Amino acid sequence: MTLAILKETLWRSHSTDVPPARIEAAGRIPRGFLLRTNFVSPAGQDMILDWVANHVSWSVGTTYGNRRETYMKGRGPLPEWGMAIGMRMREEGYFDAVPNQLYLIEYNAGGGIAFHKDMEEHGPVIAGLTLGSSRVIEFRREREDPPVRVLLHPGDMYFMTGEARYRWVHGIPYTEKDEFRGQVYQRTKGMSATWRLLPEALSC
Repeated sequence: MTLAILKETLWRSHSTDVPPARIEAAGRIPRGFLLRTNFVSPAGQDMILDWVANHVSWSVGTTYGNRRETYMKGRGPLPEWGMAIGMRMREEGYFDAVPNQLYLIEYNAGGGIAFHKDMEEHGPVIAGLTLGSSRVIEFRREREDPPVRVLLHPGDMYFMTGEARYRWVHGIPYTEKDEFRGQVYQRTKGMSATWRLLPEALSC
């Protein structure tokens, strides 16, 4: 897929692109959500997890019970692997420039995140990499059930823009196993890495 086509998909049509086997939806699904499976190879995932184990102090505190760390201007530079993936996403047309913030969240086996929207100042595109364990991400329009559910495996990268970014809330259920399309996926300890392109004033 060319850069021009990707930009058309992301910035104008805000279409949804998720493999059918990875989504459960009783009704309409949010436009602007893209899932790229196996975006990072198993070897690349192992390298990232090894780097995290040896370099991350989890100094930012906790969010919804999960330890977190942030890399951005003024808080420490993005690690080499974070910059490399950011540059790749820029080259492939997912961002207008190289993302300048990397946000790490560590999940225990039963950990999750309540439904929420990322802040407006976090920019029009959110990219999230799943590491260590599979998990389900859920979307819903506020106070509307049932949610749209997407299964994430390690190495998958999702992108939220448009409607999925601004009009739907998303969250990770608190559970030790995910039941999805008749199968059970046991969770283990895992992590997510989120890239954002912040306005320059916020990244200082």
